[in-house]
Amino acid sequence: MVSAGLLLGRRALVMTFAFVLCLILAIGYFQQQSHGLLIAPGVSDPTRIQNWVRTAVTFSLFTGVLAVAVMFVVSHIERALDERTAALEQVRREQLQRAQTENALDAAQRTILQMQKLEAVGRLAGGVAHDFNNALVVILGWVDLLRARPPRGQELQEALDAIADAGHRAADLTKQLLAFGGRAVVVPQVVQPQAAIAELTRMLERVLPENIRIQSRIAKDIPAVCVDPSQLHQVLLNLCLNARDAMPRGGTLELSAALISEQQAAGPWVGISVRDTGVGMDRETLDKAFDPFFTTKGALGSGLGLSSVHGIVEQSGGHVRVESVPELGSTFTILLPPADAHALATTPAGLEPRAIAVPSGATVLVVEDDDAVRKLMVAALRNAGYQVIEAESGSAALELARRYRGSIDLLCTDCIMPGISSSQLIADFQVLFPRARVLVCSGHIEEQALRGQIERNHLRYLSKPFTGTELVRVAAETLTAN
Repeated sequence: MVSAGLLLGRRALVMTFAFVLCLILAIGYFQQQSHGLLIAPGVSDPTRIQNWVRTAVTFSLFTGVLAVAVMFVVSHIERALDERTAALEQVRREQLQRAQTENALDAAQRTILQMQKLEAVGRLAGGVAHDFNNALVVILGWVDLLRARPPRGQELQEALDAIADAGHRAADLTKQLLAFGGRAVVVPQVVQPQAAIAELTRMLERVLPENIRIQSRIAKDIPAVCVDPSQLHQVLLNLCLNARDAMPRGGTLELSAALISEQQAAGPWVGISVRDTGVGMDRETLDKAFDPFFTTKGALGSGLGLSSVHGIVEQSGGHVRVESVPELGSTFTILLPPADAHALATTPAGLEPRAIAVPSGATVLVVEDDDAVRKLMVAALRNAGYQVIEAESGSAALELARRYRGSIDLLCTDCIMPGISSSQLIADFQVLFPRARVLVCSGHIEEQALRGQIERNHLRYLSKPFTGTELVRVAAETLTAN
């Protein structure tokens, strides 16, 4: 009965109880009729029906109590199971609702992120377009004036200087974009911080307004650093131009360099600081200073300056520290590791270009798919005294190299061209002319293997845009290098 109650429920228990009670009464009646044919344990006189009734009553009381207890236990178990089932269902519903909510939140976050990206790209496009348009206005405007009425003397020189300055501004903007996108090629060299600051100071004296005073404080015996000279110049120039914008009513711009020992970081650092006495930044602005596309200049800024500064310094193994107080100015400090002994022994020092004589009778193969760029390169090299052959693609260059009867001393090639890859061109060319040098001239490099060779100084690199003078100088350095 207990098993029936636990397994089949209360209805089965009642039915079992009734069946057993009827069975006892039936056996008593049969015993009375058969004069005790069956032996019933616990019944004193099986032939008397009263004894069987008494036995049935005893059984009924005992089993009734037992049945009530069993039904209570069964009902308690059923109630517990029902509650557990309801709780499980509630948990499943909550999990399903939570999953739906999380999916909705993920979708909303993706939408917001996409909108933020579009907004950032819009700000970037606006800032870049603004800066490029300013440069193009100067270039195209002066070219138009020169064509209409060719000036002479001082006026011609001023026009050419304005065009050159605008071109350099546009070039700096492309370098910022490449540095921000991680596409810039790093060519480390040993640089003396004193030389970098001195060169930058000379340039700033020409471009900063008269109400900004330039000061420099350079400690003695500062070790050299191993960085890309053009990138270091770009970093310092960005910081100085930001300092200029922070001092619309004038002030003091201070450039300093010193050896800094920080307890939080292992080893000493070479610190190059740019300090201004401008408007400064509050905590909220300071926290976002290095965020991509963040700018306080509105439509006049691209938001790439400080983010590219941060990227370049981190890529060079250093970091940037900034301190600022509203209305009291800001100080940006670039911390770079000192150059090791190997770099000092193998890398030429300084930022200043060296005057190198053109090797007599040197032959250069120029490979460039852009006709205007190729013509400029060929003209500059020929004016400098080189023998120049030219090709517009890698396959055409290899065909010229195979048919050329003389010796080719320098391959000057672009990176992104139709046909074969630049790395394949360089490999095949070096098989034909194993003693020849290679100069890669490009705006950025997609091939990682070629980028690695350049960054390890296995190949010489000249970043676009460049002038004819820079091309001739780097070509001479490449041919005369040990």
